[in-house]
Amino acid sequence: MFEVTEGALLADTAGVREALDSVREVGVHLAVDDFGTGFASLNYLLTLPFTHVKIDWSYTSMLPGSDRSAAIAKGLLQMAVTSGLGVIAEGIETVEQRRILLEAGCPIGQGFLFSRPQPPDVIGRMLHSTLPAPRDPTTDRLHDRFGCEGGPEGSLSSRGAST
Repeated sequence: MFEVTEGALLADTAGVREALDSVREVGVHLAVDDFGTGFASLNYLLTLPFTHVKIDWSYTSMLPGSDRSAAIAKGLLQMAVTSGLGVIAEGIETVEQRRILLEAGCPIGQGFLFSRPQPPDVIGRMLHSTLPAPRDPTTDRLHDRFGCEGGPEGSLSSRGAST
């Protein structure tokens, strides 16, 4: 999956459209990163070839304490899903945040709950390892419920991981 920040969409829309179309033509999924932070028009979701939106960590980080953040995160999730887009929640750091987002219908997440950023050599060893990743009971339920066994549609990656 290739992530594009909302700010990158503000410059040279025609050139951005051409580049994104080329990336999609080879089968790469595209996500609007930091969605909901206010830079991009909702029109970009209609006019550019995105497959996913990433709900910005600023909304998930306030869960479960902020009703306002929960409402915004759920609204963004609902809007994306009804538009046919996949949704990824950024910044998941607690089991409670993951539970709230799963119950709201967001099956893909990333954040420190799943992994801290790792240097490239460690990521390489993790990707080439035949050993399964350590799981906790909540992660096992997530895997059972959504079939998350890796790949772009089921990955639970870490926010800010080096590649």
